Amino acid sequence: MTQSSATSPPTGSATIAAPRLERPRDSAFKGVCAAVARTTGTDPVLWRVLVVVLTLFSGLGLLLYLGGIVAIPREGEAQSLADRVLNGPDRHLSGRQTLLLVVLVALGVAYVGNPNHVVVTVAAVAIGFLLWRSRHDATHVRAQSAPPAAPVAEPVWTAPPPRPPRPRSPLGGITAGVAAVLAGVLVLVGVTGASIPTEVVLAAALGVVGLGLVAGSFLGRSWGLVLLAGALLVALAATVSVRPVIDDGVGDRTWHPTTSASYRLGVGEGTVDLSNLRESATVKAHLEVGHLLVLVPASTGVVVDAKAGLGDINVFDKEVNGRQKTAHVTTQGTGPTIHLDLSIRTGYVEVRHV
Repeated sequence: MTQSSATSPPTGSATIAAPRLERPRDSAFKGVCAAVARTTGTDPVLWRVLVVVLTLFSGLGLLLYLGGIVAIPREGEAQSLADRVLNGPDRHLSGRQTLLLVVLVALGVAYVGNPNHVVVTVAAVAIGFLLWRSRHDATHVRAQSAPPAAPVAEPVWTAPPPRPPRPRSPLGGITAGVAAVLAGVLVLVGVTGASIPTEVVLAAALGVVGLGLVAGSFLGRSWGLVLLAGALLVALAATVSVRPVIDDGVGDRTWHPTTSASYRLGVGEGTVDLSNLRESATVKAHLEVGHLLVLVPASTGVVVDAKAGLGDINVFDKEVNGRQKTAHVTTQGTGPTIHLDLSIRTGYVEVRHV
């Protein structure tokens, strides 16, 4: 009898459940990334970087993170905020919780009709699956661990102990060194004659750092890579935004076309003087930021197509202002007919007679 009881397995040891999907209370913010990482057995750094990247480039990361706060329960709590609102029994919400739901609904409505709604749907299905699996595993374990002799009260869920932190590794220094060497090689190739834009150099370095972050989830964390990736992202976004200005130049320009021509300017005042044009032609002019002025002889017939991203358009004293405005004006004259294709990102487009 004694030997038989000694060999019997302890209660509840037959099944090992996956960690419940819940947000830890000791997290730096709301614990969404830590919850998903603990349930999937991955590094939370990867999920945090993904949220930051999606937030910077489309704002989608913020929507997904707020959705996780609403859908994933807090550690030690039986229901999430979404469960309470939909199923009760306690539907009382604090002011901050109400504001969170309003912001989440507003962001969700903003994404209706946007291609990113597919990503939102996939993320919602993934979170729902993790919630279902964690509840299913917990119910399965409770059913097997309950003694068959007599009914007992429903056990209270006990949070699993936190995973021990991974040891630091030299991965950060190695990754930063490889990224620096790659960037240096690309710059050297560019100096020797090949055309390599700055964006390519930054993107290559960012790719190496991204690979280092992925490797860090298996070999040990390196928080310095997160900061380096953020700096590279900011630098890349800034370079892409100012590239047209760098390429097209800064200052005042005056052009005197005698036939069809195309002009571009980054920042400044661009003047297109059509006084020397003696034949029908098409003249294109684009300005990123500033004032674009076109001078047309009174005897010349013109067809004007003007676009302004943010600013005003004035064609022969007819003004259109606001955001994303266009103007189409046609005039007759005794001279040649000129087609003007004008555009500006931010500033003022003006067409007038001389």
